[in-house]
Amino acid sequence: MKLDGLRIILTGASSGLGLCLLHLLIERGSVINACARHKNDEITNVNGNFYFHLLDLSNPINAKDLIQTSIEKDGGIDVLINNAGVSHQLKTVENLIPDDITYTFSNNVFSIFNTLRYAVPIMKSQNKGIIINISSRCSRRAVPRLSAYCASKFAVRGLTEAVAKEVEGTNIKCISISPTGINTAMRRNLFGEDDANNQQDPKRVADIICKIIQDDIQVPNGADVVILREGHPQVKVPES
Repeated sequence: MKLDGLRIILTGASSGLGLCLLHLLIERGSVINACARHKNDEITNVNGNFYFHLLDLSNPINAKDLIQTSIEKDGGIDVLINNAGVSHQLKTVENLIPDDITYTFSNNVFSIFNTLRYAVPIMKSQNKGIIINISSRCSRRAVPRLSAYCASKFAVRGLTEAVAKEVEGTNIKCISISPTGINTAMRRNLFGEDDANNQQDPKRVADIICKIIQDDIQVPNGADVVILREGHPQVKVPES
């Protein structure tokens, strides 16, 4: 599958990995419906074949509008990349408050549920499509003081595997991507500038995701791709 002309929905597109993906996909000719909760100067200055939606996908009405608008504009969905995500501040579990947990799960898990509810039926009617849910290495190896974030990323893995089983026998594929630390604003806010500068470049992760979409890196339905700072991506296939 070539990226040129692919109809792609990309969430969390205004910063970090999402913004790198937006640039790379536009450069390679994709047609993109991008969305995020905030619009910054960087995305305002992006030129290419894309439409930006200012939406909070934790609200199911907004997710429905995103999918419907994309269908009306482009006639179908080839790829859905659920990249939108947040983190709470570093806190031990006894110091977390309910708002921390609600905020994290609303953005990292419920937003994916909401897009899937409306995108999967479209892909089933097409009998084709790729769903990529961005998880984290934290979904496989939890870290302290990020318990709600880690739990949300474990949930993304479970959701991915379940949906993958639901689309078995079709030409739809649902996978997850679990990078180790990425040099983004979220990482800097959590651990500081020095730590962030020691993490992998978001452009590298974006390039690997593009290769997966193109099938240059073959990933079976339901699998999780662990992207380390160095070396080849590790494709983890769940037990049947």
